[in-house]
Amino acid sequence: TMYILNKHRLDMGILIGDDTLSRIDLFLIPVISDGKIGFINKKGEMVISPRFEDVRDSFISEDSLVRVKVSNGKWGVINSIGNFIIPFVYKQINKAGRYLYEVQIEEYNRSCRGLVDSNNQTIVPFGVYGNFYPVYEGGKFIIVKTIDLKMGILNERGTLVIPAIYDAMQFPGSSLPIVAAWRGNEIIKINLKELG
Repeated sequence: TMYILNKHRLDMGILIGDDTLSRIDLFLIPVISDGKIGFINKKGEMVISPRFEDVRDSFISEDSLVRVKVSNGKWGVINSIGNFIIPFVYKQINKAGRYLYEVQIEEYNRSCRGLVDSNNQTIVPFGVYGNFYPVYEGGKFIIVKTIDLKMGILNERGTLVIPAIYDAMQFPGSSLPIVAAWRGNEIIKINLKELG
């Protein structure tokens, strides 16, 4: 019998037994001990010891990567055996597609963002774009906004496939692969499927 993490209140959890634990549809299950978050398997065995302040994502399979925050307030990414895949040096980490992460650092008292892959290799250097908006099929494409507020589109490898020359872009959020782009009074429809 153990407590399972309540993400909204770290001082509270759900008491469950082994039979319930075995039916949870996760590869690893978050637990809390002394205010720190760790992960157990379905047998109740500790796999990753409690040492994290916050967790985003879930270990739905052995190949999952999970964003976690350590006590210095920095974010990183771990795999299902607890190895650090992306080091704990970032102020913030957001998923930006299937293979990419938007990472944020503080530089000269301002926030700078960039894109790294799951091996922490820089795909887009810090400060090139101000914002990243993953769209279509879980982030197959990323709408970017430059520092001077122009918008373009990256593919999932971080390559600019539509130049950042548009004043605004809108993705309807449906299964349709169409982005509307405005340049002055002109509206252009961009079919993401045609971009490959």
